[in-house]
Amino acid sequence: MNGLLNLLLQHSDHFFALFLAGLLSYIVGLVYLRCGNSISNRRVFARNFLLVTMSTALIIMIVKESIALSLGLVGALSIVRFRVAIKEPEEIAYLFLIIAIGIGLGAFQFTLTIIATPIIIGLIIFRTHLSKKLSNSNGPVSNYNINIISKKAKDVGIAPFKKILETKTENASLKHYSEDEESASILVYADFRDTQALDDCRKALVEFENGILIDVVANRAIS
Repeated sequence: MNGLLNLLLQHSDHFFALFLAGLLSYIVGLVYLRCGNSISNRRVFARNFLLVTMSTALIIMIVKESIALSLGLVGALSIVRFRVAIKEPEEIAYLFLIIAIGIGLGAFQFTLTIIATPIIIGLIIFRTHLSKKLSNSNGPVSNYNINIISKKAKDVGIAPFKKILETKTENASLKHYSEDEESASILVYADFRDTQALDDCRKALVEFENGILIDVVANRAIS
């Protein structure tokens, strides 16, 4: 028992750093779920924050006092290649944030990390609040991801679909386009005033192309 207590006292900074890494990554995850705009599953992506932050802190703690281990880490990273499907710049930004937190805590820069993280989070929340306020200036809107599977788009292009969406939505932006031998996939991020406007858009798309496939996923309500 005494040996365990002595171990905890000797490495109190390490355990404190890991505790803070878990706490701050959890908070960043909540902010990402609330303020993020990514089209991917934000809840699944946010689950990785704790692991990435604590792992980064642990790596920094291990290598920061050993040149040999630092060189070994560089060699290991040159061999291991991470191929992660990052679809949104926002996802990369949050990854940079949690990695920065892990590095700061792993280097025992507690004061700087504890002060900087709330400032960054506060700016994210303020930006989101300001964006909501500007969006709600003309009334509440809801955001949807609309995935259109069209055979006609291979011949007529994206422009006709964009025109329909621009006339039926408050705002529409193209997120992704792909095509194969049979059809084209158009992913659009769109704002609608209400469900009636969404239904009007759906009807206009169906009238434009018989047999079109439309997949609508609610992203985040702004109200």
